[in-house]
Amino acid sequence: MSGLRNALPAWLMLPLMGAMLLALGGCSVVRTIDYEQTSLKACRRQVADDVRLDVGIMLFDSGIPPDSTREENEETLIFSEVRQAEARYMPYQLKLTLESSGLANLTMGEPGTIQCRRSHGLGPHQQV
Repeated sequence: MSGLRNALPAWLMLPLMGAMLLALGGCSVVRTIDYEQTSLKACRRQVADDVRLDVGIMLFDSGIPPDSTREENEETLIFSEVRQAEARYMPYQLKLTLESSGLANLTMGEPGTIQCRRSHGLGPHQQV
């Protein structure tokens, strides 16, 4: 930078720096997505427990290779804590939404670990 300062006159430095800032600021893109928000229609009265649906929500796959080390993941920009949090976020939001409806008994877990409490014709403790 000191070589550039010596090569350019002082009166040219300020406009040149301003032009560089405008060029860098022009690289950003802002996009707003408008969507229609739908409210949940919840049950107004208490639903009996034997009438509620049993719903098992599986956690999403985090996409972390099972045989990789932490150092290998960080080299390829895979941050396991972030991926695991992302894999839990949407299923948890779905669980909260369904619970607020009052129509479902919910269980969250890894695939193969979720069990229903009642059979509903699937056999006792149907595993999903």
